[in-house]
Amino acid sequence: MPTRQPRPFRHFKATQADTRRKETYAEQQARLDAEALDRWAAIVADLPPLTDDQITSLAVILNRIDKRRRTADTERNDEGRRAA
Repeated sequence: MPTRQPRPFRHFKATQADTRRKETYAEQQARLDAEALDRWAAIVADLPPLTDDQITSLAVILNRIDKRRRTADTERNDEGRRAA
């Protein structure tokens, strides 16, 4: 059986390194959050003003979301302390 001869490296060319660095997960999330905020700002700009009841309802929802996020962060921090 004939042995295979290595081919010369003619097909390799010197290429310029990509100067852009890859986005980290945190940077990607921050960018996506900013984009979502911009989209919602455009949507909300076209809506009529909220009534007092709607503002109160929205505040309740946002407070619940904030409380869940704080609880999740606290649990995550507690797990990290236990693991360390």
